[in-house]
Amino acid sequence: MNKTLKYMLLAVATLLLASVALLAYIAITVNPNDYKPQIADLVREETHRTLTFEGDITLKLFPRIGLNLGKAVLSGPNGKGEFASVGNVGLDVAWFPLLRSRLEIDRIGIDGLHVGLVRYRDGTTNYDDLTRSGGGGKMEYDIGGVEIKNSAASFDDAGKRIDIGNIFLKTGRLKQGERVDFSLGFDVRADKTEARLDVEKGLLVTPEHYALDGIDLKYKSGKYQGSIKGKADIDLAKQAVSADIASNFDESHVNAKLGMTNFSSPAYRFDIRIDRLDLDKYLSGDGGAEKPFDLSFLKKLDAKGDLAIAAMKVQKLKLSSFELKLNTSGGKMELNPVAADLYQGRASGRAVVEALSVPRFSLRENLSGISIGPLLKDMMDKDILEGKGDVSLDVAANGDLVGTLKKTLSGRAALRLSNGAVKGMDLAAMLRGIQSKAGTRTGAVNASEKTDFSELSANFDIKNGVAHNNDLSLKSPLLRMGGEGDIDIGASAVNYLAKVSVVATLQGQGGADLSSLKGVTIPVRISGPFDSLHYSVDFASLASDTLKAKVEQKKTEIRGKMKDELLKGIFGR
Repeated sequence: MNKTLKYMLLAVATLLLASVALLAYIAITVNPNDYKPQIADLVREETHRTLTFEGDITLKLFPRIGLNLGKAVLSGPNGKGEFASVGNVGLDVAWFPLLRSRLEIDRIGIDGLHVGLVRYRDGTTNYDDLTRSGGGGKMEYDIGGVEIKNSAASFDDAGKRIDIGNIFLKTGRLKQGERVDFSLGFDVRADKTEARLDVEKGLLVTPEHYALDGIDLKYKSGKYQGSIKGKADIDLAKQAVSADIASNFDESHVNAKLGMTNFSSPAYRFDIRIDRLDLDKYLSGDGGAEKPFDLSFLKKLDAKGDLAIAAMKVQKLKLSSFELKLNTSGGKMELNPVAADLYQGRASGRAVVEALSVPRFSLRENLSGISIGPLLKDMMDKDILEGKGDVSLDVAANGDLVGTLKKTLSGRAALRLSNGAVKGMDLAAMLRGIQSKAGTRTGAVNASEKTDFSELSANFDIKNGVAHNNDLSLKSPLLRMGGEGDIDIGASAVNYLAKVSVVATLQGQGGADLSSLKGVTIPVRISGPFDSLHYSVDFASLASDTLKAKVEQKKTEIRGKMKDELLKGIFGR
């Protein structure tokens, strides 16, 4: 037994001695720089690109066989320009498997890699030839690990540039079909946005299947930062991508299930839940010239999904329990339903966007139990109406600018409110002034004044941006008001003739008795731009109506007297 062990140790020592002698011979006799032309020729043959070595290739033998390629530059297509460069590529080969005639790369190290990707306006890229080259067979590999550091990349997409810098990647063992742990970090800069992303996750790799588990991604962008955790799956054979993630961004927490199928003509699916979202913090408010809507992306977009937001703020509107179901295909995007709780009520309806030669937008929405005052204050910054009730909209517009949409708006709208007030005029005080002959003919609408009502209703027919109404009905214990006129949405102006009448003799709203005006209709013209409305009382019409009323009253009195005289004649008393 001792002799057997002795002979085994002697054999191993002899083998090691022979290996060392072989490696020493290689180190002395082999100059790896002699192979530069062959390597460059191989690259040229496979890619039609030029590979230039600007430094020496060095070989090391201990503790493992290593090859450092030094600085190298790869040209663009057909040998023109520079596509990529690298400060150094180091390959470490486990030399013991070489004794069994098997090449096993222990580690790949890349330092100072720079890649410039370009997509031109005609859709071609400076890497098309690389994606077309190479065989279609399945590649098998077993690499101890990869480390990339001090590297950068850029992507110029028809003039829009994205820069990725400070790239760092370190992996564990890379073997087909096995999970690998890795860490990745890089900076991103695009337009005015800068961000840092750091990722630590596991990745399962097979020839046609990539599964990422334990995703833990952290990022920073200006004053915002966040994280993403979850898992993702990429199945090349089924052409399917899916992800189940949870994300924290600024004040929002997001849970999302995302999916995509059919890589050549993608179909997207999603289910996104957000606890709260303040869109006003992220929407641009540069106040510059209007830019046309670009809806061309809708023509090829196939997307379906649900979005729910527990609390949201957008354009100063405060919504809760917001939900929508989206369905986009064939250049048409439908949101049905799109609903939310807002201002003590509920909104529910349907919206459609169509990417036609002239874009078309349509909305059908019902708001029930809405407190109209706070809604208008937040939406328009106008304090013009109070009350609670229902609003309905069924409208459509064509155009690629907001201004154009206002001028092409058509459809119907209706308003039903109770126990509120119209802000800007105190009609009772105006009537008292007329009664005492101290009233003015004109005046500016004053938000501090108001006319209370118990009921208010109106229907509007909208055509080419002008909303016409002829059935206004305002009721209060003291007054009644009807009217007819237009609200020009496109021009942000009003031209309306309100007709006010007194129906009770009580002393209303802190003023004198209006009994002398009972039954008389007072016409009030309201006109001007939204920001500076004026009113004027049509005294000529008022005098005419008053005269008519007196004539009718006189006729009634005469009829009464004639009736009395006739009865006396008949009955003699």
